[in-house]
Amino acid sequence: MYDYCLGGITLRPRTRDEVARFFDGLDAVEPGLVRAPDRYRDTTAPPASGRVRAPPYP
Repeated sequence: MYDYCLGGITLRPRTRDEVARFFDGLDAVEPGLVRAPDRYRDTTAPPASGRVRAPPYP
């Protein structure tokens, strides 16, 4: 996050309501919009499929 600040980009966490508006009009499946640690609260998370690599920005 420090690099973003050096570049003049301001980051801040969003509230649940601020995130939920991106999904307006969609039908959420269980468990709906939850924090990542709560996603697999009652079940075991699937095994990791390896490291995910994203392409760099152009």
